[in-house]
Amino acid sequence: LMEQVLAPSVNFRPRSRLFDGEYVPPGTIIIEDATAPVSDRVTKALENIDNIKAAILQEQSVVAPAITGESEAEVIADVEIPKIVERLYPYLNDAEHQTVSEIVHASMAIASTGGLFDEADLPTGAVFEPGSDPKNDKFATGTGGDTSGVGDESKPDRKFVLMGNKFVNIENLNIDLIKQINPFQGAYEILSKSVTTDVLKTIQDTVVGMRTDMSEEEAVILWERIQEFLRTHGKEPSHTASDPYEKRLAGALAYIKNKARERAAAES
Repeated sequence: LMEQVLAPSVNFRPRSRLFDGEYVPPGTIIIEDATAPVSDRVTKALENIDNIKAAILQEQSVVAPAITGESEAEVIADVEIPKIVERLYPYLNDAEHQTVSEIVHASMAIASTGGLFDEADLPTGAVFEPGSDPKNDKFATGTGGDTSGVGDESKPDRKFVLMGNKFVNIENLNIDLIKQINPFQGAYEILSKSVTTDVLKTIQDTVVGMRTDMSEEEAVILWERIQEFLRTHGKEPSHTASDPYEKRLAGALAYIKNKARERAAAES
């Protein structure tokens, strides 16, 4: 997991810090900061981006639910990562915190999807997000203005990222698209393939028990209702259910199981 998150992925350059005519290496994502230029403090923070990622990896309350699929990607991007960035760099203002957080999340998210793909290495039959298809004339003229290569089989300098089951040219990336990516999804896919369904459920229940705001008093009160749910439905309440009441029962059950494991470990 550490190797995946800290793996080299992409370089980020603010447009305000590019010289006229400067060559931008393939794989560089330009930060559009015309309205609010990136500050020296943000640039300095991003020089230590690996330290920020390492701090995120050390947050069990963030990593565990992300790996087991219990956290929404947007929550990781908009809540969890910004909290860590604010703790590491309390002197940055709100806008600077947001910029650093978005770039850190983007870097982790791109690494989790397999990194960057050269156009020449794209698989046969690759599906593209609208506006990213290299065979589309509008795409070719909209990414640098050079139409001389339209119709060529490929341009190796073009770089793509896999978003879900579609490829996106990095020049077409936007924050809303990136926020849909759980930066730990690769670890979750490995985990789900490496363990049985029962083991994965146990791990998920443990994570839910760690995260729940359930008190011991409420769990005791809900225990009878959990038993009733089991008798009525023939299964345990699920924390992924759409019914809020069932989800609350599932949270109570996870809390009780987690406490039982802690007591058993303490007694052994």
